[in-house]
Formats: sequence, structure tokens, C-alpha cells
Amino acid sequence: MTTPTWTSVPDVAEMLELPLRRVRTLITDRALLAIPVGTEAIRSVPAQFLLPAGHPKGPAPLPALRGTIIVLADAGLTDREIVDWLFAERSELGASPLAALHQGRTTTVRRLAQTVG
Repeated sequence: MTTPTWTSVPDVAEMLELPLRRVRTLITDRALLAIPVGTEAIRSVPAQFLLPAGHPKGPAPLPALRGTIIVLADAGLTDREIVDWLFAERSELGASPLAALHQGRTTTVRRLAQTVG
């Protein structure tokens, strides 16, 4: 399992050059997930959920992430379980679901997500 690199919500706002309230809306709309991390339980987003600044569409949330999060949440997974599922290697994909989403394999990942639960 790949380990997330956590980025605080204010740092995500800075990276995306968005107001903090807009990042909170992205979290509410399920385009991103924020999990309490560390001893101080600071709400943070996996940096791997973002397209980097050098990407043609970056910096921005990974576009395929929102629909995948919704499918997994509808299956009854908590936000923490969704993060764990996205980062865990899957033999069916030959990679983690998150890596497959970055490779553009959205349909395959969502089919697999529909079998959860």
C-alpha cells in the first residue's frame, strides 16, 4: 500500500491558489477528502489527490476522483476507508486505484469500486 502524503487544507488552498472556503466546498462536494491527521488531528488531504502544477490541467483536484469517492461512499465506506481503498494495491488493476485514476483508467476503477461492500 502506498502511503498518502498529507497536506493541510490551508496548504491545499495555497497550492490551488483558491480561497480556503472554495477548498472546503470541494471537500463538501466530494471532489476531495480531508481526514484528521496527526496528534493534533489537523484536517488534511492526500497530496496525490491533486494534479501537480506542471500538469496541463493542474494544479487542481484529480478530475476522476469525485465520482469514485461518491461510488465508494454510496457503498458505505467512511472517508478514511475510502482513502485506504484508493491507496491499496489491487491485483485486478496491477496498481492502486489512485494510480489507475492518474493513468486515466477511470471506468475500470469505478467498476471495481462498485463491487465494494
